[in-house]
Amino acid sequence: IAFNTSDDSMIGLISENSFSCNSLTLAYSRFTPNLPAFGLTEKYWDLTEQKQAEQERNRFFDLSIDLLATGNFAGYFTRLNPAFERVLGFTSAELMAQPFLNFVHPDDRQHTLAGATGLSTGTMAIDFENRYRCKDGSYRWLS
Repeated sequence: IAFNTSDDSMIGLISENSFSCNSLTLAYSRFTPNLPAFGLTEKYWDLTEQKQAEQERNRFFDLSIDLLATGNFAGYFTRLNPAFERVLGFTSAELMAQPFLNFVHPDDRQHTLAGATGLSTGTMAIDFENRYRCKDGSYRWLS
């Protein structure tokens, strides 16, 4: 679609729908006598579906009774669901403030480190168990 405006600018509107993300592209071109022509393109995305998917994922993560976490390759938790606080007694901030190995029972650290290394190379951890320290000093088996 293209049309002229009152100031002799040409405006084009291109609508796209790709990867389930609606986008809108506006292209502006100005043609003024004795001046160089110039153009500008703007693109807008409708992120409604992405936001809905994020909200659904967050709800699943936050309401799960299972312990769910994400971590980084430096050995720190980056996100924990509320079940961690309920089971271990530490707040999420306390658990994310230091490497997760600090909470693992000393006898299980080598095994846990080997499992984490496997995850970083794409190996799935199946039937993995270790003991995590609770805030009261006791340990709980997690699998």
